[in-house]
Amino acid sequence: MQAWSWEATATLIQAVATVIALAGVALTFYLSLRAERRERERTQQEAERARAGAERAEHAAALGIDALTRIAESIEGLERRRAEYGFLAQRAGKAAWSLTHDAGDVYRLTNTGDAVAYATTVSTDASVITPDGLPASLDVPPGEGAAFRAEIGPLTTDATVTVVWAESPQDESSRRSWRYPLPEASPH
Repeated sequence: MQAWSWEATATLIQAVATVIALAGVALTFYLSLRAERRERERTQQEAERARAGAERAEHAAALGIDALTRIAESIEGLERRRAEYGFLAQRAGKAAWSLTHDAGDVYRLTNTGDAVAYATTVSTDASVITPDGLPASLDVPPGEGAAFRAEIGPLTTDATVTVVWAESPQDESSRRSWRYPLPEASPH
Protein backbone atom coordinates (compact mmCIF):
# COMPACT_ATOMS: atom_id res chain seq x y z
CA MET A 1 0.00 0.00 0.00
CA GLN A 2 1.10 3.42 -0.88
CA ALA A 3 1.08 6.23 1.66
CA TRP A 4 -0.96 9.30 1.11
CA SER A 5 1.27 12.12 -0.02
CA TRP A 6 1.07 15.88 0.07
CA GLU A 7 1.01 15.89 -3.70
CA ALA A 8 -2.10 13.72 -3.76
CA THR A 9 -3.75 15.99 -1.20
CA ALA A 10 -2.86 19.07 -3.26
CA THR A 11 -4.23 17.42 -6.40
CA LEU A 12 -7.46 16.51 -4.61
CA ILE A 13 -7.84 20.06 -3.24
CA GLN A 14 -7.13 21.46 -6.70
CA ALA A 15 -9.78 19.17 -8.25
CA VAL A 16 -12.37 20.17 -5.62
CA ALA A 17 -11.54 23.88 -6.14
CA THR A 18 -11.90 23.45 -9.91
CA VAL A 19 -15.30 21.79 -9.50
CA ILE A 20 -16.44 24.58 -7.16
CA ALA A 21 -15.19 27.24 -9.59
CA LEU A 22 -16.99 25.56 -12.49
CA ALA A 23 -20.19 25.35 -10.42
CA GLY A 24 -19.82 29.07 -9.64
CA VAL A 25 -19.40 29.90 -13.33
CA ALA A 26 -22.44 27.78 -14.22
CA LEU A 27 -24.52 29.40 -11.48
CA THR A 28 -23.45 32.88 -12.58
CA PHE A 29 -24.33 32.04 -16.19
CA TYR A 30 -27.77 30.71 -15.14
CA LEU A 31 -28.53 33.77 -12.98
CA SER A 32 -27.38 36.07 -15.79
CA LEU A 33 -29.71 34.38 -18.29
CA ARG A 34 -32.60 34.56 -15.84
CA ALA A 35 -32.03 38.27 -15.17
CA GLU A 36 -31.80 38.93 -18.91
CA ARG A 37 -35.11 37.13 -19.52
CA ARG A 38 -36.82 39.13 -16.75
CA GLU A 39 -35.46 42.39 -18.18
CA ARG A 40 -36.69 41.44 -21.67
CA GLU A 41 -40.19 40.66 -20.29
CA ARG A 42 -40.26 43.96 -18.37
CA THR A 43 -39.20 45.85 -21.49
CA GLN A 44 -41.95 44.16 -23.52
CA GLN A 45 -44.56 45.08 -20.89
CA GLU A 46 -43.39 48.70 -20.86
CA ALA A 47 -43.52 48.80 -24.65
CA GLU A 48 -47.10 47.45 -24.58
CA ARG A 49 -48.13 50.08 -22.02
CA ALA A 50 -46.50 52.81 -24.10
CA ARG A 51 -48.32 51.59 -27.22
CA ALA A 52 -51.65 51.60 -25.37
CA GLY A 53 -50.97 55.13 -24.10
CA ALA A 54 -50.11 56.30 -27.61
CA GLU A 55 -53.33 54.80 -28.96
CA ARG A 56 -55.33 56.56 -26.22
CA ALA A 57 -53.70 59.86 -27.16
CA GLU A 58 -54.43 59.22 -30.83
CA HIS A 59 -58.10 58.52 -30.09
CA ALA A 60 -58.35 61.67 -27.95
CA ALA A 61 -56.85 63.73 -30.78
CA ALA A 62 -59.31 62.18 -33.24
CA LEU A 63 -62.17 63.17 -30.93
CA GLY A 64 -60.90 66.75 -30.85
CA ILE A 65 -60.76 66.84 -34.63
CA ASP A 66 -64.24 65.31 -34.85
CA ALA A 67 -65.64 67.91 -32.44
CA LEU A 68 -64.01 70.78 -34.33
CA THR A 69 -65.38 69.45 -37.62
CA ARG A 70 -68.92 69.30 -36.19
CA ILE A 71 -68.57 72.83 -34.82
CA ALA A 72 -67.42 74.11 -38.21
CA GLU A 73 -70.30 72.32 -39.97
CA SER A 74 -72.79 73.77 -37.50
CA ILE A 75 -71.48 77.28 -38.04
CA GLU A 76 -71.67 76.83 -41.80
CA GLY A 77 -75.27 75.57 -41.46
CA LEU A 78 -76.22 78.59 -39.36
CA GLU A 79 -74.70 80.93 -41.90
CA ARG A 80 -76.63 79.25 -44.73
CA ARG A 81 -79.90 79.55 -42.81
CA ARG A 82 -79.24 83.17 -42.03
CA ALA A 83 -78.49 83.87 -45.67
CA GLU A 84 -81.62 82.01 -46.83
CA TYR A 85 -84.08 83.53 -44.35
CA GLY A 86 -82.39 86.75 -43.38
CA PHE A 87 -82.36 85.67 -39.73
CA LEU A 88 -81.41 82.70 -37.62
CA ALA A 89 -84.10 80.04 -37.44
CA GLN A 90 -85.33 79.26 -33.95
CA ARG A 91 -83.46 76.27 -32.63
CA ALA A 92 -85.37 73.19 -31.54
CA GLY A 93 -84.39 71.74 -28.17
CA LYS A 94 -81.46 69.36 -28.21
CA ALA A 95 -79.68 67.09 -25.79
CA ALA A 96 -76.08 67.95 -24.95
CA TRP A 97 -73.68 66.04 -22.75
CA SER A 98 -71.17 66.54 -19.98
CA LEU A 99 -68.90 63.78 -18.65
CA THR A 100 -67.21 64.38 -15.29
CA HIS A 101 -65.12 62.36 -12.87
CA ASP A 102 -66.82 62.01 -9.47
CA ALA A 103 -64.44 60.01 -7.29
CA GLY A 104 -62.38 56.84 -7.56
CA ASP A 105 -63.53 55.06 -10.71
CA VAL A 106 -67.00 56.70 -10.79
CA TYR A 107 -67.97 59.00 -13.68
CA ARG A 108 -71.15 61.03 -14.17
CA LEU A 109 -72.80 61.59 -17.55
CA THR A 110 -75.28 64.51 -17.53
CA ASN A 111 -77.70 65.82 -20.16
CA THR A 112 -76.82 69.55 -20.17
CA GLY A 113 -79.13 70.30 -23.09
CA ASP A 114 -82.73 71.49 -23.09
CA ALA A 115 -84.46 68.37 -24.46
CA VAL A 116 -84.97 64.77 -23.37
CA ALA A 117 -82.51 62.23 -24.79
CA TYR A 118 -84.53 59.08 -25.57
CA ALA A 119 -83.22 55.48 -25.53
CA THR A 120 -79.77 56.65 -24.42
CA THR A 121 -76.99 54.05 -24.40
CA VAL A 122 -73.41 54.39 -23.21
CA SER A 123 -70.51 52.31 -24.54
CA THR A 124 -66.73 52.15 -24.34
CA ASP A 125 -63.93 50.28 -26.01
CA ALA A 126 -63.60 46.67 -24.80
CA SER A 127 -60.23 47.54 -23.22
CA VAL A 128 -61.92 49.89 -20.69
CA ILE A 129 -62.81 48.02 -17.49
CA THR A 130 -66.48 48.56 -16.51
CA PRO A 131 -67.14 46.40 -13.42
CA ASP A 132 -70.87 47.22 -13.10
CA GLY A 133 -71.67 47.54 -16.80
CA LEU A 134 -72.81 50.76 -18.49
CA PRO A 135 -76.16 52.60 -18.55
CA ALA A 136 -78.41 51.32 -21.35
CA SER A 137 -81.67 52.48 -22.92
CA LEU A 138 -82.41 55.38 -20.59
CA ASP A 139 -84.63 58.38 -21.26
CA VAL A 140 -82.55 61.25 -19.83
CA PRO A 141 -84.33 64.57 -19.16
CA PRO A 142 -82.38 67.85 -19.16
CA GLY A 143 -80.23 68.22 -16.05
CA GLU A 144 -80.43 64.49 -15.29
CA GLY A 145 -77.88 61.79 -15.92
CA ALA A 146 -76.36 58.53 -14.81
CA ALA A 147 -73.27 57.49 -12.90
CA PHE A 148 -71.14 54.51 -13.90
CA ARG A 149 -67.84 52.92 -12.97
CA ALA A 150 -64.98 52.68 -15.45
CA GLU A 151 -61.27 52.08 -15.12
CA ILE A 152 -58.45 52.71 -17.55
CA GLY A 153 -56.10 49.75 -17.27
CA PRO A 154 -52.47 49.66 -18.42
CA LEU A 155 -53.52 47.97 -21.68
CA THR A 156 -56.47 50.29 -22.42
CA THR A 157 -56.12 51.45 -26.02
CA ASP A 158 -59.16 53.72 -26.32
CA ALA A 159 -60.63 55.47 -23.25
CA THR A 160 -63.48 57.07 -25.19
CA VAL A 161 -67.09 56.99 -23.99
CA THR A 162 -69.73 56.92 -26.74
CA VAL A 163 -73.27 58.11 -25.98
CA VAL A 164 -76.03 57.31 -28.50
CA TRP A 165 -79.55 58.72 -28.11
CA ALA A 166 -82.67 59.63 -30.08
CA GLU A 167 -84.06 63.18 -30.18
CA SER A 168 -87.55 61.78 -30.71
CA PRO A 169 -88.97 58.59 -29.17
CA GLN A 170 -90.76 57.64 -32.41
CA ASP A 171 -88.19 58.69 -35.03
CA GLU A 172 -85.26 56.28 -35.39
CA SER A 173 -83.61 58.66 -37.88
CA SER A 174 -83.20 61.21 -35.06
CA ARG A 175 -80.43 59.13 -33.44
CA ARG A 176 -77.31 61.09 -32.56
CA SER A 177 -73.99 60.21 -30.99
CA TRP A 178 -71.41 61.98 -28.85
CA ARG A 179 -67.89 60.75 -28.07
CA TYR A 180 -65.64 61.98 -25.29
CA PRO A 181 -62.58 60.55 -23.49
CA LEU A 182 -62.92 59.58 -19.83
CA PRO A 183 -61.74 62.63 -17.86
CA GLU A 184 -58.62 62.37 -15.73
CA ALA A 185 -59.13 62.08 -11.99
CA SER A 186 -59.07 65.53 -10.41
CA PRO A 187 -56.17 66.09 -7.97
CA HIS A 188 -57.27 66.27 -4.34
